[in-house]
Amino acid sequence: MPPIDEVLPPYDGPRGILHADRHDVAARLFVATFLRQKTSSLPRVDFEIVGLWERASIAARYGDKVVVLEPGMRILVSSEPSAAADRAMARVGPAA
Repeated sequence: MPPIDEVLPPYDGPRGILHADRHDVAARLFVATFLRQKTSSLPRVDFEIVGLWERASIAARYGDKVVVLEPGMRILVSSEPSAAADRAMARVGPAA
């Protein structure tokens, strides 16, 4: 598995993140957040990102936590979690 530094988004500060592709940010943040844990309190994660994870069926809100679902676990244990997360997010269409 790649080190966490390799899966963090290479965006240039807050403005870069603001203008970045939301699916790309969601895929990278999923791997960076959950690569070493199954559950995390994420009070500062953008709700749009968590919504994308839910639409991709890789994670879900559970009270004040976000939990990884089975498809998300398969991503995290794959030989290339970043690429697997990218593929999962690519299957999520634009917001309705």
